Amino acid sequence: MSQEGQPSAETTSPVSSSHEIAREPLCTAERLAQERRQFVVDKAARETKRFAQDLETMAAGEKAAEYLVDGSPADMIPEEVVPLLNGAVVAVDETIDRARILEQRTVTLCRRRDDGLTNDEFCQATANVYQQSPAMRRVQEVAYQITSGIKHLHAGNPTISIGVFDPSIYIDRVLMRRVQQDGGNSALQCYGTALLARYKEQNDADKHLYLHTASARALLDACDAGGVQLADAAEWELITEQGSRYGNAYAWMSREIIKMAADQTGHLVAEDEHHAMLQPTGEPAADILIALLNQIATRGADRTSDLPMPTEAVRLREGGCKDVEAYFAQAYMMRTQPAMGETDIANKRFISKTHGAQTFLAADAVRYCGVEFPPGTVWGQFGDGYAPLRLTGFCFDQNTAATVFGAEYMANVPEASQRGAVHDYFHRIVQSPQQRSLRKNIVTYTT
Repeated sequence: MSQEGQPSAETTSPVSSSHEIAREPLCTAERLAQERRQFVVDKAARETKRFAQDLETMAAGEKAAEYLVDGSPADMIPEEVVPLLNGAVVAVDETIDRARILEQRTVTLCRRRDDGLTNDEFCQATANVYQQSPAMRRVQEVAYQITSGIKHLHAGNPTISIGVFDPSIYIDRVLMRRVQQDGGNSALQCYGTALLARYKEQNDADKHLYLHTASARALLDACDAGGVQLADAAEWELITEQGSRYGNAYAWMSREIIKMAADQTGHLVAEDEHHAMLQPTGEPAADILIALLNQIATRGADRTSDLPMPTEAVRLREGGCKDVEAYFAQAYMMRTQPAMGETDIANKRFISKTHGAQTFLAADAVRYCGVEFPPGTVWGQFGDGYAPLRLTGFCFDQNTAATVFGAEYMANVPEASQRGAVHDYFHRIVQSPQQRSLRKNIVTYTT
């Protein structure tokens, strides 16, 4: 995959030996899984260096006043700085005695009411205190240990001892907390009082990454078998899921297919590759994408739609973020008021809601530009017309939805006891054309 325009990888593992070069080329799924592991390693190395650099900057005192003005975490403020603040300590929740500042995490330091950063004398005095503070010298020492130690971390040496914290020292306790808070992305880890760096090929996101699902493997294998090459942007999205604010990689791919259906530039497959036919896999989520791609490949000049076409620019992310299912779930649980309704648009059934952005969940299959999108697709209105925004978890049974959409789907209905009921409710509607009303206490209306 081309890395042009993407973050450059940092070398943290030994160069492959010559006998490895002769191996058979990896299939796309295995290659992307390998690139994902390297991406996690490189990201952890970058985050670790950033963590150390932040400690160095703070300990050096050069930007100390900025830390104070912008709201420095109270636990990182040297006690020697407190006398300089002249009453600038402000508690978020209540007035807290200045002597308790360093142990109160609810306290922030705000801009000095009189001079703020314009007071050069104050800035210099603060910097001097930071530079002379024993606590900040300890911070600087830990930063140096991290920077020096991380250089020796690689696959052949997967665990490095950085140093040891002394829990009896206040700043050591603070640094231990910081490492634990930052541990999800960086290579740092506390094991008891020991500070370690680990060669991590997986992070917390890997637990629910679409790339690691059977659905993704089936889709990628089908593309390999059909001679369809994914675009660089699609591979990068599968590896990183950097656009997860608007849904995971699966949601991203469904949006790219919508662009392709509307004859816009999509970034799912390499140029002209979508003309090839792909075979079904038996994995429901993969097969929906395959069916949509095959329709695009075979529709010819057909651009017919069941609904009026948009009369304004279509903004796929508008109303189609990762919280779509959450808004419908919340509307379902708002039983004290009619938060949902069934609406008929051009003889197609949709579930509408008053909670969140105005979107419509298709209860029927709906044709758009010659491509039939399945029940469970979320649609938006643009001017006097409509366009699909993305596939949702309601296209599938609960287990498939939880696997394909991962953590974001599970977070849509935080109460596990309610999750099954909510999903079954919507899924039953979109899979049952004979069921014409949603619920007795819900208003039914037509547009």
